[in-house]
Amino acid sequence: MFDIKKTFDEMTKGAQQLRASASNLRSRIAALDSERTTLRAAPITASDYVELIHADIDRVANRVRDQLAMQIERLAEGCDDHGHQQARVSLALTLKARDRPVLLGHLRSLNGGDFDTQEFRQDMATFFMRDELKAAATEAVEAIKQWPFPDAQPMAKSLARIRAIDTEVSRLSAELEALEQHAAELNLSI
Repeated sequence: MFDIKKTFDEMTKGAQQLRASASNLRSRIAALDSERTTLRAAPITASDYVELIHADIDRVANRVRDQLAMQIERLAEGCDDHGHQQARVSLALTLKARDRPVLLGHLRSLNGGDFDTQEFRQDMATFFMRDELKAAATEAVEAIKQWPFPDAQPMAKSLARIRAIDTEVSRLSAELEALEQHAAELNLSI
């Protein structure tokens, strides 16, 4: 004989288990999100700070290098400046014959143009003085008598933990999504 009360009790118990599982998953995700936020706000060591400065200098210098390479390539191919600066013997003869120093095409932007009316661009200076800027930044950080965060943890450790958290949150989120879909199929709100 069919026991409706027993079936109803089992369904209620199953729904409670689904809700508890969903609640546990949400709590774990929230805790991991909180830990990630704490790690992102954590101070870093002086050496890590120097590495960040160096990376930023490299980023700017590499961008300028790539821009210059592209511009010089276009000049050499004759695509810019009406082909007047194409990489040919005639260009060498023209440059040699000039009575005043004029840089080729886009290189003029390195020093503000033919007549030096503009300032030297900061990003160009970064490209040309990359090593000097890195050395100066390192020296400046090392000159700080006491790093403001003496208990700072190495950034690599924090970044590794953040990656692990992100992996775990992705896994838990997928598990929660599957649980929510299953509950929706049963017309349960969890």
